[in-house]
Amino acid sequence: MTEPGEPPHSHGLGTPATTGTIEIVRRFNAPQTSVFRAWTDPTVLVRWLAQKAESDPRIGGHYRLETDEPGVVPEPHVCSGEYREFVLDQRLVMTWIYNGPHPEDLSESLVSVDFAPIDGDATEIHFREVGEGLATDEERDYSRAAWQDAFTALDRALTQNP
Repeated sequence: MTEPGEPPHSHGLGTPATTGTIEIVRRFNAPQTSVFRAWTDPTVLVRWLAQKAESDPRIGGHYRLETDEPGVVPEPHVCSGEYREFVLDQRLVMTWIYNGPHPEDLSESLVSVDFAPIDGDATEIHFREVGEGLATDEERDYSRAAWQDAFTALDRALTQNP
């Protein structure tokens, strides 16, 4: 088992995978507590990240996100993992296990998100993902674009119904 803040090993087999890293800084016009809650509350997660969400937000707790969008995603895919660090309204570190529709889609990474209040009721997140599915420029570009799309959806969800 890896320590909090360290990248995961390849599917628990004990051999470090070839890894890469992406980092994104993003501002949201919503209070820090609302942005943090959007990452841990299933009723909010379904408004921006998945159609089905389960979450036990605490150190050692697990989450599961399922997306099934006929016409957009060919088959359902699931992201799941364990919360490694949990500092209310300030920091999340969690394993991120992506299980796509094909066995070769399985990948594991470590996601950390730091939340900081800025300009009154706004929040800036510092997002970092380190993982085996990010070893090439193409994989990093794809993941970065997917997270940017997700953050745009999060911004909409926070703006429409904070």
